[in-house]
Amino acid sequence: MLFSYQWLKTYVPSIPEPNILKEELTRRSVEVESIADAYPLMRDIIVAEVRAVDRHPDADRLVVCNVYDGKNEIQVVCGGSNVRAGMRVALAPVGATVQWHGEGEPIVLEKAKIRGLESFGMICSTSEIGLAGIFPPHEREVFDLSGTQAAPGAPLAQALNMHDYIVDIDNKSMTHRPDLFSHRGLAREIAAVFNLEMHLAEVEDTIGNVPAMHSVVEDAEACRRYRLIELEVTVAQAPEIVRNRLQLCGIKSINNVVDITNYILLEYGQPVHAFDAEKVSGDMIVRRARTGEKIETLDHETHELTPDVLVIADTEKPRAIAGIIGGVDSAITESTKRVYLEVAHFDAVVTRKASQHVGVRTDGVLRWEKGPSEELPTYSAPATVELLKQYADAKVLRAIDVYPKKRVQQSVEVAQSAIARLVGISIPLEESAQMLTRLGCVVVTKKDGFTVTPPWFRMDLNIQEDVIEEVVRMYGIHRIPEQYLRGELRVAVVDPEVALQRRVREQLALMKYSELYSYSFYGDVQLKRYDIASEPHVEILNPLSDDLKYLRVSLLPNMLNTVVRNSVHEGVLNCFEIGHVYFADREVRQLAIVTTGSNAFRRLRGIVEQLLTTLTVPYHSSVVNQSLGQSSLCPFWQWYEGAQALEYRSGTEILGTIGELAAPVASRIKMKYECAFATLSIPQMVHDEAITKTIRIPSEFPALPLDLSLVVPESVAWGEVERVARVHGGVLLQNIELKDIYTGAPLEKGTKSFLFRLEFQAQDHTLAMNEMEEWRDQFVAECSKKFGAILRDNA
Repeated sequence: MLFSYQWLKTYVPSIPEPNILKEELTRRSVEVESIADAYPLMRDIIVAEVRAVDRHPDADRLVVCNVYDGKNEIQVVCGGSNVRAGMRVALAPVGATVQWHGEGEPIVLEKAKIRGLESFGMICSTSEIGLAGIFPPHEREVFDLSGTQAAPGAPLAQALNMHDYIVDIDNKSMTHRPDLFSHRGLAREIAAVFNLEMHLAEVEDTIGNVPAMHSVVEDAEACRRYRLIELEVTVAQAPEIVRNRLQLCGIKSINNVVDITNYILLEYGQPVHAFDAEKVSGDMIVRRARTGEKIETLDHETHELTPDVLVIADTEKPRAIAGIIGGVDSAITESTKRVYLEVAHFDAVVTRKASQHVGVRTDGVLRWEKGPSEELPTYSAPATVELLKQYADAKVLRAIDVYPKKRVQQSVEVAQSAIARLVGISIPLEESAQMLTRLGCVVVTKKDGFTVTPPWFRMDLNIQEDVIEEVVRMYGIHRIPEQYLRGELRVAVVDPEVALQRRVREQLALMKYSELYSYSFYGDVQLKRYDIASEPHVEILNPLSDDLKYLRVSLLPNMLNTVVRNSVHEGVLNCFEIGHVYFADREVRQLAIVTTGSNAFRRLRGIVEQLLTTLTVPYHSSVVNQSLGQSSLCPFWQWYEGAQALEYRSGTEILGTIGELAAPVASRIKMKYECAFATLSIPQMVHDEAITKTIRIPSEFPALPLDLSLVVPESVAWGEVERVARVHGGVLLQNIELKDIYTGAPLEKGTKSFLFRLEFQAQDHTLAMNEMEEWRDQFVAECSKKFGAILRDNA
């Protein structure tokens, strides 16, 4: 936010020099980003007198001027249509910086030849020295300074009394201080910080001495105070001081009435709006907009309104969006003779939500959303009327002040011991009271502390800690001595899930997998594309868009969308994501992995099993199939090719599943490559990783392999055979590996064979062949009993 240094000086005459002001304000109050020259282009400009004007011999639109700069007469070629002998002008000598015709980057003037004649400088228009907003230029006219008393050679800034600095303060550093969003508020703060005298006279409020007018406030919570004043005015150009200060703070001058409302905004922090009373029908009404109502605002945009938006309306239609922007139908123009002046207080939350709805953000919104005091119109309304009387010949006709619940500042009790406890040092009670008094508080000291009543403009001092913070910053944080930390230092407790996630990321990164971060939301389009029912989803009450209305129940939809977009550039993609999935009664952290390209399923299975092994998570796998009545194990069968998946378990608990992407889903999302995906439960992996594990000394006896080929019905899954083998193998069975699955001649129709290798090893002796044959016979007998399996002779 921009502030005028000279304007602040009118309130605090002894204001410190810019460098000191910047350092101390940043240290004790708000962050000052810079204090810079307000008129940098005027730095080298001087007042000069035109002694003679001759036509340029080779250019009809140029003249040759002899200009006296206070020391010498110099020749300047000029294109100004109004330049004449005896005229005082703004001269930019060689070496000065100007903005050519008020456009583009500033340039440094050099001696030049213009149509064959030398020119030693430039006679400037207001746009070329940054003053167009204060002294509007006419085309091809130079700045006429004939009315000034300055002698030739005098600096232009001195002649115009326009030496100033722009104080630029970071809004975020004072977002909790609505009282600082104005020159008077910042002046109060400067006076308090530097303990300086302040001249801050208030205008006497005589508005109530006129006849009352009628106005209706339907929503007293959204509009806690509404002052409306009817005045006769004369619309004209605003005075130079008003235009100058508006320009310095980044506001364009329009006319005296509008400029004065903006001036009050900068001076008091009070958004003020003026309506052309002749264009208003009946009473002004503060109400919620009706569904479908529309308004064309001053920026010539048409907005459709809802009941969430507070409006200022008459008996016909809305005339302004309350606290945000006025309507074009009631705007102040040169023909305006009578105005309704609105000086109100609007609720911060209501205004902010309405601003977001209509997509309009103004200086008024900036201040309302900070929550200024309801007492502000008490001071700003009389000041506005007084300026209109001075500069717009205003006459007050009628007025009303709707203020049903007058705000009363609550006192705060502060214990002296609390200051020492929170700050770490003891600040004398008298010194604390003096600092708070400088801030405008009423302080009553007691034996063990004091009672503080904040001033009307401080809405942020509500509890003891707020007051202590004020004492500390005024005392100076830099004055608090350094102290060593006291107390016991403990090792931070690491969440096991966080630790496991870190290891998962490290391992998958080593396997050349890239991590994705997706939104936690999706919409109806995603539900339809992935054939997901909407019922189990948690729906967002106020989604940013229809595409972000449901909390996700799986990581895969958004991941697969990302994979499809990126597979345009690369066919084989390996990626993973760790994130939460959400249900009505819980949320779970999940790991999802996606692989595309040839043999995607086989490659992904190897990755998953290697990951589980590295993490020391015990597991076994088996095929699950919807057609076998196992649908409850996987709620998203429509994603799995053949409605079957490979399931990983640890004991009886499910770790996760892995499968190939079903062709219908792949077609809908335009996946052009083979795609496999896996989902694993992070909490279950943490639980299983934490299980106490037995470390066994490697056996000194050799391992013995055994190859078997077992013929089983086609409906039998390998996982079922593997479980039987592991149960019968006991401690001797070290490993089992499926080598091949075969169907066809000479096997009977409806059967298949599993070719697999088992590895046995004992801890205390070398296994004999008869032990292996005995185990084999028992195993085959059990498989024959369970599955009708037989041993192939040519195994």
